[in-house]
Amino acid sequence: MADQLMMRGFWGPRQESAEGLSERLSAFCGRLGELFPGGAKEWLDAQEVAAPLASPDGARAFVEQRFAKLSEGEAELGVVLVASAEYADGTKLTFNASAGGFSELRTLKNNVVLKVDLPSGASTQDRVLIARECFGVLLREWEPDWADVTSHELWDAIRGTVQVKSRAPRAGFVTYLSSGRKVGVPSGIAAQSVETSDGGILIGSVTDKEFLTPAQVADIDNALRPTSAFEPVPTDRSRL
Repeated sequence: MADQLMMRGFWGPRQESAEGLSERLSAFCGRLGELFPGGAKEWLDAQEVAAPLASPDGARAFVEQRFAKLSEGEAELGVVLVASAEYADGTKLTFNASAGGFSELRTLKNNVVLKVDLPSGASTQDRVLIARECFGVLLREWEPDWADVTSHELWDAIRGTVQVKSRAPRAGFVTYLSSGRKVGVPSGIAAQSVETSDGGILIGSVTDKEFLTPAQVADIDNALRPTSAFEPVPTDRSRL
């Protein structure tokens, strides 16, 4: 697996029950499985144990097991969900989500990271198509405050030309900003972007056959950095 893409989404305090997270998880895994040939195999959890996460019952059992391990004082921190799946075409998906948390601790960030390892030799057009479809599933099912499509190669290419803070909003090949962040996007960038059904915005087209270049990503990041569009993810529940 020599070609990896990452889709990341972050949001502030959002208390969710085991039932609510189960619904998100089963829809997320089910829709991802529909994108790849050969049918979805069972997902494997962090201990390599098979878990039928695309089914509502399987996802509910998976999530409830993790909630059951929390002590009363840890309830506000949410749970960590980790699993992976491989498909007939050689694609491997791995996700890591920290969700359900509603603490105002600044170190806590609800988030989901989906890594997509593609077979060697995947074309640029295939990469763009897969990124668009997987990113759409992530946005729909997890409803982040901001999200991006990125890769380690992109990070290496723009390192030193952008200000990078851990888990702070940053630009990627594609960047999603919620409706609250959209108001801070400069008009020049907004004019070249696409509004989403939830009132947010997608910066960086994934409808073409190529991603933005690293230089274009760096320019967007530097233009958004001083604006309210890239404010830190909220930690105060009253702001959400």
